[in-house]
Amino acid sequence: MTSSVSGLTTYKNLSAVGISTGDASDSISTDVTSLVFDKEKFLSALNANPDDVKKLLVGTSSSQGILLQAYNKVQSTLKSTGYISTLTNSTNKAISTLDNKISDMSDALTKYRAQLEKKFNSMDTIISKMQNSYSSLLGSSASSGLSSS
Repeated sequence: MTSSVSGLTTYKNLSAVGISTGDASDSISTDVTSLVFDKEKFLSALNANPDDVKKLLVGTSSSQGILLQAYNKVQSTLKSTGYISTLTNSTNKAISTLDNKISDMSDALTKYRAQLEKKFNSMDTIISKMQNSYSSLLGSSASSGLSSS
């Protein structure tokens, strides 16, 4: 939208007819996401050279005007191989990859938890057996009249 239209002599860009992104600024945070319309400058250009304004906006048989350039840019952005489609596909692929990683990690955690539970149950069984052996040993020594002191 800031480029010039080739082949024109009077008005080569939108700012020449009162359409711009606003005053230039030293600040990098200047908002350039919207257009500023200077009605007086536009009407002055339109009254002075209506054919040249039309050529700038619509174009001629040999060159595209600003509006046709903008339309073509939007169309190329929206088509199946355009920027938006490509970005959407790339984002969806990244999401799918992350979903697969999450699923794999969840499976790995489930397996690890099962291993830990199995080890815990084995240790619990061993401790229980040791306690039973100790109790049996104490019971045997008490019945044979041995004292633990």
